[in-house]
Amino acid sequence: ERVHVCHLCNVRKEHKQIRRQRARLMLDRDSAEKRLRERSAYEDTRLKKTLGGMVNVQGGSSFIRKGNLTHKAKKLADIFDSNALMIVEMIEGNYLEGLQPEDLAEVFSWFAYDRDVDFPNRLLLPRFIVNLRRELDDLQNAIFQAERRQDLRLTPGHNPFFSVPARAWCTGTPIGAILEACDMSDGDLVVTFNKTMATMTRGWPHLNLQA
Repeated sequence: ERVHVCHLCNVRKEHKQIRRQRARLMLDRDSAEKRLRERSAYEDTRLKKTLGGMVNVQGGSSFIRKGNLTHKAKKLADIFDSNALMIVEMIEGNYLEGLQPEDLAEVFSWFAYDRDVDFPNRLLLPRFIVNLRRELDDLQNAIFQAERRQDLRLTPGHNPFFSVPARAWCTGTPIGAILEACDMSDGDLVVTFNKTMATMTRGWPHLNLQA
């Protein structure tokens, strides 16, 4: 060792430390690459399963017929929303037929409120909207069941705790009066209204409405 060319090197200890660090880093790299391969294989399998499940769900909902996309599938592709399947089914099933703009705003607001809490609400919906909500509950449950059979949970559905404020606002009720009747913050209400308009815009090409 004493006659070796590196014996008297001033940075020999530093080089030894670097070699040890390099060895540790190479082990860490190999371990990370192994985890990446395992994760990639898992994700590949998961995505294939998810895609297959989506095809089965949509095939049963007239989105795919004999391996080809239907007009409903083209509408689905135009709507960028987690409840896109529900929205298309509402439109195609004529659930929204004959509704006024304020009624449509009410329906879409159910999908926009993102708080998972109930709140006192002294505002009332007209009977035909109550009946519509019950019909949409049945539609939504059918979608849930179709997805669960494929071990999927893609459609979150509408919020069961929110109703009336959007329609009340569209028919002229002041924000202040709505807040007095509903125990919710003005920020939550404004955010919900903004999301409602965004959701309606995503389905707008197929609603045949005027702004």
